[in-house]
Amino acid sequence: MTHELPALPYEFSDLEPHIDARTMEIHMENTIMLYNNLNAALEVTLNYRINRLKNCLRISGQFQVTLGVQSKTTEVVIIITHCFGRA
Repeated sequence: MTHELPALPYEFSDLEPHIDARTMEIHMENTIMLYNNLNAALEVTLNYRINRLKNCLRISGQFQVTLGVQSKTTEVVIIITHCFGRA
């Protein structure tokens, strides 16, 4: 999920003489940079969570093979707690 900055419904110069067009351009450039940084951080976080979930599923599979039975409810809780901590 990415966040997109909506287009302004006016031109930068429309706010003059209260705010000059160059100030609005600088503000918009900074805002765009913040949106880009937010999207990059969210992508890294999403990739981290996906990898963590894959590792948990791998660990879960190892438990099943080791025990020779399907995971029971308590075993699943232990795995989830181990991977994600307590709620």
